[in-house]
Amino acid sequence: ADCNENGIPDECDLAPPVDIEAQDSCADALLVCTGIVYTGTTVGATNDGSADCGLSDDSPDVWYYYKPFGSGFLSISLCGSSFDTVLSVHSGCPGTAANKVICNDNFCGTQSQISDLLVLNGSEYWIRVSGMDGATGDFQMTLSGPDCLFSGECNGNGIPDECEEDCDGNGLPDDCDIAAGVLS
Repeated sequence: ADCNENGIPDECDLAPPVDIEAQDSCADALLVCTGIVYTGTTVGATNDGSADCGLSDDSPDVWYYYKPFGSGFLSISLCGSSFDTVLSVHSGCPGTAANKVICNDNFCGTQSQISDLLVLNGSEYWIRVSGMDGATGDFQMTLSGPDCLFSGECNGNGIPDECEEDCDGNGLPDDCDIAAGVLS
């Protein structure tokens, strides 16, 4: 079935993205989900963010975006990367020390990991991968915790949102509005 007629079968339309590339600009960051190993590099990247750990304010950085489907604890790991990493999570873009939620340097050797960060359903988080004092290199990143709220599936029932009843026309299925207290 392809209820939204976009040429992608509905069951594939709802799969979380697996081939996301890190973006050089926070504003261009792409959605990442849990349970996927993302690989990338900071080699050749520019700097457009900052954090208050790991002497990374001027380091080249790359960005990802995360929006959880459900509240819970999120862990992000750069363990196994090839350089001295610094990892930070921000509540806004551009990511700065002022909107930094958490930052880590040297959790697993010289690589970074953030553990048990409380994330809230539907909130937006920008993930900055950078290096200690200007270091660059290849990295691998994994996330564990609440899955991502990927486009078109707010209630997790396997049916694209645009294929479900939307009485108030806000783009969300009625059961999502009911759960959020918008409709009764």
